Amino acid sequence: GNLATLEFSAGDLVPALLAADAQVELVDENGATTLAIADYLASRPDRRAGALLTKITVPVRDGMSAHERLTLRKAGDYPVAIVDVYVELDADGSVDLASVAVGSVEVVARSWPSLAARLQGSTLDPQAAELAARELSAELTPRDGTDVSGWYRVNVLPTVVGRAIRTLQNATR
Repeated sequence: GNLATLEFSAGDLVPALLAADAQVELVDENGATTLAIADYLASRPDRRAGALLTKITVPVRDGMSAHERLTLRKAGDYPVAIVDVYVELDADGSVDLASVAVGSVEVVARSWPSLAARLQGSTLDPQAAELAARELSAELTPRDGTDVSGWYRVNVLPTVVGRAIRTLQNATR
């Protein structure tokens, strides 16, 4: 449901699949089609009824990932911001490859390649990641909701990014 609907921006699975570079398979009267998850998300508004999402494929990789979310008591369990980070580290502990995705902040979850690029080549540093997220947050178009404003979502996002990096940092110790 979270992958197929246009009306739900706060699904936890979507940014996790984006960070993992997942693919989806759709089947319709013309047969099966495989799409990168980002391409599928972008195509949902134009997709005709009748296509079924039949498979999700997540590549097996040698890195590690973190999933962090911020919820507010008044919003129930729905997250204000979701961050998923996947990294592969070099032998010296610096980030060789990174993928970052955010959910619940914008109308549709999305990858954040400029933040991933900032992580690459450095060690896992939560404060540096928070600073980079703050500097790059102008790239985002935050959504207003009945629970919180878009302004709030984008302003708490760097803290959630820092928590994700801290989780990864702790996993390497």
